[in-house]
Amino acid sequence: VRLNHSWKKRHYYTQDLVQRIAQAKKRVWISNAYFIPHPRIIRALRFAAWSQADVRILLSSKSDVFFIPWVSAFFYSRLIQSGVKIFEYQPKVLHSKTMLIDDWATVGSTNLNTRSFLHDLEVDIVLSLPNSMQSLQNQFLEDVKNAHEVTLQEAQMRPWYQKLIGRVFLSLRRWL
Repeated sequence: VRLNHSWKKRHYYTQDLVQRIAQAKKRVWISNAYFIPHPRIIRALRFAAWSQADVRILLSSKSDVFFIPWVSAFFYSRLIQSGVKIFEYQPKVLHSKTMLIDDWATVGSTNLNTRSFLHDLEVDIVLSLPNSMQSLQNQFLEDVKNAHEVTLQEAQMRPWYQKLIGRVFLSLRRWL
């Protein structure tokens, strides 16, 4: 159990995550509800993709916070250009927060946003049993079947008002 109840724990878990992503050899599969990552996470994801890891990010095409998909989309082009695959879940709001990084996995409440890393109390469970890892992998792959892979062209062709609103809210990232 990873509980971020102190500043020291929050800092440690953030550093640990960045390092795990950057050092991934096989895969980085992330499912997340509020994807407004710190630049260090973006760099780690891009580095993992450049290093030939299978990097996939599954996000919701709809959100309970209307502007979140537009803020998340701000990062799509750079990530896709680096080899990261971005999927937008279609059927309904996806609120899962899971990560599979090589043979390490978590399920919990941590979003990839500043609020989760600096302010909010979060709890995640680290999975290590093969059956648990397999179940999480199977669910991720099932969710990807119900998602649309965003192409570079689609990322670049988003409507101007979505880009503008996304950029405005991104300036408030410390509180998102």
